[in-house]
Amino acid sequence: MRTDTVKFYAYSPIRPPKTFRLLRLFGSAFGSTRLQGQLVHVSLDDHPVYDAISYTWEGQPSDRTMICDGAKLMITKNCEEVLKNLRPACVEEIRYLWIDSVCINQEKKGAAQTERQGQVGMMGSIYKAAESVIAWLGDPTTLQARGLSSDIYDTTIRWLSRFAHTSTEATVEARQARILELLHEIDAADLVATFLHIPWFKRLWVVQEMALGDQGYLFYGKTSFRMYHLLVARAIVRDMAKSNIRAFEVFASLNNGFCIHGRADACVAERRTVDPAELMDEARWSLTTLVQDKAYALYGIFNALNIELPSPDYSQPTAKIFRETTTAIAKYTETLHVFDQVHGLGRTADLASWVPDWAAFKHAIQPVPGAKGSSNSSAGSRPEFWFEADGLHLAVKGIHHDVISTRSTYAIAHQHEGLGKPEDYMAWSQNFQPPEIYWRRLLKTNPRHSQAILRIWNIRVFQMFTKFAFGTPDQLKFLGTRLEFYATLLSREFGLGNLLEDVESLDAWHSTLMSTASPPLPQTGQRDVANSWMKSTIEEIRRTPRLHSLLATPEFAVFEAIEQNDAARKRHDNIIRRSFYQAIFRTKSGRLGMAPHPIRSDDEIKLFAGGRFPMIVRPCNGRNTFQLISPAYVHGIMEGQAWVQPGDSLQKFVIE
Repeated sequence: MRTDTVKFYAYSPIRPPKTFRLLRLFGSAFGSTRLQGQLVHVSLDDHPVYDAISYTWEGQPSDRTMICDGAKLMITKNCEEVLKNLRPACVEEIRYLWIDSVCINQEKKGAAQTERQGQVGMMGSIYKAAESVIAWLGDPTTLQARGLSSDIYDTTIRWLSRFAHTSTEATVEARQARILELLHEIDAADLVATFLHIPWFKRLWVVQEMALGDQGYLFYGKTSFRMYHLLVARAIVRDMAKSNIRAFEVFASLNNGFCIHGRADACVAERRTVDPAELMDEARWSLTTLVQDKAYALYGIFNALNIELPSPDYSQPTAKIFRETTTAIAKYTETLHVFDQVHGLGRTADLASWVPDWAAFKHAIQPVPGAKGSSNSSAGSRPEFWFEADGLHLAVKGIHHDVISTRSTYAIAHQHEGLGKPEDYMAWSQNFQPPEIYWRRLLKTNPRHSQAILRIWNIRVFQMFTKFAFGTPDQLKFLGTRLEFYATLLSREFGLGNLLEDVESLDAWHSTLMSTASPPLPQTGQRDVANSWMKSTIEEIRRTPRLHSLLATPEFAVFEAIEQNDAARKRHDNIIRRSFYQAIFRTKSGRLGMAPHPIRSDDEIKLFAGGRFPMIVRPCNGRNTFQLISPAYVHGIMEGQAWVQPGDSLQKFVIE
């Protein structure tokens, strides 16, 4: 059919609240034939059997044509690829599909915008009513067209398919035996690369699409597997990881693609091991085109849990959407967990201080809760909080503990923020910027190499942390003082207790950092440096003339010395990978702590009833209220040591 004289498709209005469109896709015996179909109006109460599609738009223009009801309907390249791969191979057959870019009117104004908001609110129900949800990851030829080698992804996806299939083995023993075999057939780095380069794994909308579907399948070309089977196999590896280092490596890599799907699945199943606050925290790593969708992309899951939220409304300010979501989650969970996600670095306008800024893709990570339960600094006490009548203020009961006396001038830089275009680095970075002219000029003139520069710069940060924490060299002699310092730096790292038991390797790191005369630990066997990010950083600096001035800095010499010592290098990796944006501080009572760099002297430390962490707040001048800055690690009180005794009274704090 010639399309140059065919009119464009005009959407007919749908009737809320339960009506939606399905695509009646016609079959074709030839893959290259133009797509043809019809759009039909159906109800959640009365519809044919259909499959719902989960895929990514990737910001593509609608420059491809399909014929819909005899008219031209413009679609994206990805949409065309999905539909051509899923349409029937026989011209006499049809297939009913729901795919958002076709079934929802995508015009930007008027009735179409109102319709879209209503359909966003229905999406959870639409995916739930589908016979199956098909996640389209792409086709090998798609990656080749982008200049990427598809060999790694082909191999990895096929491995994931076999891995998922292990969950169908008849016995637990058979599953574990097969998984043990598969663990040695995959490179963990290839898993990470696959999740990084296949866009579906980075998008947030796809999470609820898979979680709410009755049966979810992932398709990559002709290879497919069930999401449920993969999550079951992942849970087995998680248990194996407690005693098997190879299982731990693979499990950690799998988390890059499936951690949030595991959390979403647990939420929908109402397993209390995961709550919506944790799902929102994990969602920060996923991408959306519109910032409001950081909340709305999970609306279907919240609705399934009967969390009371207003219907999606894109005309509302982002601050209001985030505040309503935070309030609803806190009321549903009856915990303070969602407030732990505040970190003081976001830039969303007019946001209440107690509301997490989910728009911030990169953010400071909260401390790891202690060993005695989910509520630690408050000794397992019951949460006592409520929202004032205006909905703008949070009231919480707790105690005043301490005040920040001094904080370090420096803060640990996030080495690979990726928040904007490299050439605008100084404008969009959330890092505390180096005060020295040399380092600032180097970053400003070499924004595309900011990662390598900041990795060297962080050596200076840790050196300054040492001077701040110890005061005099004599204090380094005391094991207790060193352990306080190490525990503070590692407070965001899981397995803190095990790491602190290996004082020898921590001392090796610290002595190398400060260039003391301590001999390095003996190296045993072949060095494990094949995938060392420190080694690749050194190589990048040496081959880049614009960075050669770094070679003469004492920080580079220390960085290279740490890289040469396996024990020191591993501890450096432990310390730095989750501690970005953090500064250290001393309280007036002398305790050492760590929190995001927006903290300042005279900020107060409160312990909230039911809280997991000490919370840093800032008094509001002239008002009997506070701003919430962030949770903090404060050495010596993380297990409830500073909480009230039975019978002691609590104070009311109002957070605005």
